[in-house]
Amino acid sequence: MRDNTRAVIPLVAILMSLLLAAGCESNEGQLDAAASTSKPRRAIPEAQSGGVNGPASTGVPCFGPACDSPKTLLPPLVLPTTPGTPTPPETTPVPGVTVSDVRIERHEGFDRVSYYFGGACCPGWRAEYVAEATERGRSTSTSMSGRSILQIYFYDTASALESGTIEYNGPNPLTDPAARNVVEVVLTPSFERTTQSFLGIRADHPNFLVNTRYDPARVVVDIYG
Repeated sequence: MRDNTRAVIPLVAILMSLLLAAGCESNEGQLDAAASTSKPRRAIPEAQSGGVNGPASTGVPCFGPACDSPKTLLPPLVLPTTPGTPTPPETTPVPGVTVSDVRIERHEGFDRVSYYFGGACCPGWRAEYVAEATERGRSTSTSMSGRSILQIYFYDTASALESGTIEYNGPNPLTDPAARNVVEVVLTPSFERTTQSFLGIRADHPNFLVNTRYDPARVVVDIYG
């Protein structure tokens, strides 16, 4: 009887070793499968710039499922935080213009923020995501609602007294409950011929597209999502 017990003990140990090895391989397979199906982080859209006789966007905006699921992981992008002014696009000098109206509209698949300018001219502009809403000439940032901040810089702007245009005097920040992605829009006064606007965005850096349009003169910012 004692000899039989001695023979069984090694056999049980071997069986337990085999079961443990199979369990480890199964767990590793599950971890590999989970890692392969995890969704890579989406790239932060590039800055766009343009305006009167100015360059087109710096990059071709990408929309749709292919952009939401890039093939490779992207390194973190350092967003601008300093209150310095971006280099304006090379444009033909135009008279200073003033933001006369700001509107938020919901369209199928995107929110639109429109900046209207008195007269027939639109200023040069630059749009990019930033880490903080810091007005030019100030050392502290403005608190914004949302998960990301889109800054719009307008060049060659002027006060209402200088341009002779009625200046926007509506709600600031501006909100619209019908908008899906734009939480609020903040407009700053013209300072040294530049005007800033900050958009508080509900999502993490969604795709956007900026265009200059006329009749009436305006710059429209479309936030997709």
